[in-house]
Amino acid sequence: MPQDLPFSVTEQSRNIHTVHLTASSVTQEWTFVLASDIHWDSTHCDRDAWDKVLRQASNNGWGVFVWGDLYDLMNGRHDPRRARHGVRPEFDHAGYLDAVIEGCADWHKARNENGNIILLSRGNHEESIRKNCDSDPIQRTVSLMNYGTPHTTYSGGYGGWVRFMLDINGHHYTLKLNYFHGSGGAPIMTHGVLSTVRMAAFSPDADVICTGHVHRRWVVPLARQRLVADKRGARVVRDTQTHVCCGSFKDSFGDGAEGWEVEKGMPPKDTGCVLMRLYLQRSTVKNGAGRSQMRYQLVPEFTLTR
Repeated sequence: MPQDLPFSVTEQSRNIHTVHLTASSVTQEWTFVLASDIHWDSTHCDRDAWDKVLRQASNNGWGVFVWGDLYDLMNGRHDPRRARHGVRPEFDHAGYLDAVIEGCADWHKARNENGNIILLSRGNHEESIRKNCDSDPIQRTVSLMNYGTPHTTYSGGYGGWVRFMLDINGHHYTLKLNYFHGSGGAPIMTHGVLSTVRMAAFSPDADVICTGHVHRRWVVPLARQRLVADKRGARVVRDTQTHVCCGSFKDSFGDGAEGWEVEKGMPPKDTGCVLMRLYLQRSTVKNGAGRSQMRYQLVPEFTLTR
């Protein structure tokens, strides 16, 4: 039976969404799947692993985000990357594009009976289809998934924002997540981690920054100092901006015998995604009179999983 989720979602604009967290106490916790680069229609997609994640999410009331490249869609007639061995048999016919989108929507709809697949955003593979085939795979997918159900899965941009908001006991808490599918590559020696410096520079308001594209998984916390002003005057505070590269469920390396990744000297990739647990962290601070005062903050904790 469908279960009530500990959150609800509203769309502020085409790439800004708000997740309203619900809680009965300050000990409440919320978990969200942060995934990218599923490449669901690829013969190299580990669908069993992705299916396991989605069923765990449904059973446990976790929200699910996919930051681009839900699709592979490289085997259209005019795509120079096409290869017959890259097409699953059920899609190997003249209606390739429609068959993939309808199949993907049906497959995910069957695993979304509780409505916890929150957002599917766009990656370079979906953008290629939008530009060259005059079709929007992500918008078509969410329309098919939402049809005939009380749930709403939203479509997102190539980049955008998700605000997690909680009101409890007269207090308001917010955590801001900035997502960007990604660009460029991931050098073997750095795994794309140096991109955190660039992202931190032009997204200073984000508490969490999520990327994908490079088929890597890592979590990098960056400590910051900030000058804030309130009724106690100006003061320096410390906080953390966490950068998350969300991995992939596509393994093109295989046994290392052949293929584009092998020819280019790329290493194998570990597959999977990242879980983000949100909770209220309690700390003690001094108030204006020098007395100890309890303070709560909505904070994230990350786990790599598959």
